[in-house]
Amino acid sequence: MLENQVVSQVILFLCSVAIVYIVSYAYLSGILAFARKGFKYEVLIVLGIPVLLIPFIDYADFYTRRLIVLETVFNIFVLLLLFSHKINLGENVKRGLKLLFGGWFFLQVGGFIYAQYTKEVYLLMLNSFMLFVGILLFFKDTKGLSAKVTDSSRVLIFGVNEPKLLQVLYLFWISGVLLVEYNSYLPKVIVPILHLSSVVLAMKSGDFFHTRILTASHLMIINAKLLYLYDINYQGYDFARIPDFISVPHVVSFFTYFSLIGCTVTFALLLYSRTRKSQIDPSLSNRGALEQPE
Repeated sequence: MLENQVVSQVILFLCSVAIVYIVSYAYLSGILAFARKGFKYEVLIVLGIPVLLIPFIDYADFYTRRLIVLETVFNIFVLLLLFSHKINLGENVKRGLKLLFGGWFFLQVGGFIYAQYTKEVYLLMLNSFMLFVGILLFFKDTKGLSAKVTDSSRVLIFGVNEPKLLQVLYLFWISGVLLVEYNSYLPKVIVPILHLSSVVLAMKSGDFFHTRILTASHLMIINAKLLYLYDINYQGYDFARIPDFISVPHVVSFFTYFSLIGCTVTFALLLYSRTRKSQIDPSLSNRGALEQPE
């Protein structure tokens, strides 16, 4: 009897997680496709929806409010880039926007490092430090490039798409943030799965950071409005809920080390890849060691 109950909980968990992932991935793909239709469409996503929803938001903790503000600032920088592309402004403007994007990321990840230090979650702080260095190296290696918009409407904030290893490093990092540092969602996993679909979509998009922040900020607005995402009884007690025989502390402990090991291995591979490229072509040590074709 107990074995049947365990099996049924696992099946329900896997099926409900699959439903959340598939629906959210399809929805966010639609949001991205809509934004890529043109400048005014991205304005509607970035500014129109928040303006409509924010007055009706009746719950948002400090973390949520801070992220909404920060990610909206990033999206406004993107709108400035799209507008400069639309009216054919010079490269100096786009180089300046690249500096703004770089500064935004360093402040954002630096904020995580500081917050994790004050909370004494030092293993997660190490993850954030590795991400910080990874972005810094990518920024350095794209020196001389400008932020740009491609003919296929991809927004390359550093001039080229982020390398796959940096994307994987981000994936391990965000798993630690969502499932360890901010684990109040657990045992429900709706919110982490929503963000997983956002990251996977970004990894396939060709403009990783733009797609990730665009969809993540949209999810933050939705999360702040739809309180049922925090409700243990939403769609039934067991819907997208970790089975009873798996304790939340064990999940948190597992993802603490999972994210740390994943970040460490990926960071080491990123450094090795960068060193190898510099050895093959010494000119890459000055610029573009991490460049990727569009």
